[in-house]
Amino acid sequence: MVMKMMECQLAWLQAAQKGDKAAFGHLVENHQSRLLTVAYAVLGNRHDAEDVVQEVFVKAYLVLEQLKEPASFRSWLLRITVNKAINWRKKTARIWLELDKMTLEDDGAGPAEELEASEQRRQIQAALEQLTPQHRAILVLREEEMLSYEEIAELLGLPIGTVRSRLSYARQKLREAFWALEKVAEGGDEQ
Repeated sequence: MVMKMMECQLAWLQAAQKGDKAAFGHLVENHQSRLLTVAYAVLGNRHDAEDVVQEVFVKAYLVLEQLKEPASFRSWLLRITVNKAINWRKKTARIWLELDKMTLEDDGAGPAEELEASEQRRQIQAALEQLTPQHRAILVLREEEMLSYEEIAELLGLPIGTVRSRLSYARQKLREAFWALEKVAEGGDEQ
């Protein structure tokens, strides 16, 4: 099954490189969700992430025939996404929280538990926002995309040691930011 999917991906890629728009559409469908996850992790705003991913696919379509190694298509798209998202963030200098991510789910929990879960999600997102886009990107590529250190190093053009140290730093800063926000929230309840 996995092999057949890889063969389809390769066939679509080769057809798209020859100008087949429908084949490129299949590639978009297969990679869009992953790219949105990465772009959102860097930007913290779904609408900006969607805009970045749209730009990624436009760029990819325009230069697709230049891709020499079809097996690296996924990594190539991820690299474009990370770079575009970082540049987008620098250019716009906007930080947004996605409010619709905080919708309360009916899981049988009472209003107090739902409010607490919503607040914790908000604090995690706020803590992520305190990381640089580069650190957020490495964290998301490792934790969300489950890429190896080697894959991240290749994708971002960094030595593996740099990836490891930046990931360690990002995790530490995320913990510190989260606990600082947690302290503020707890202190705010006592007043």
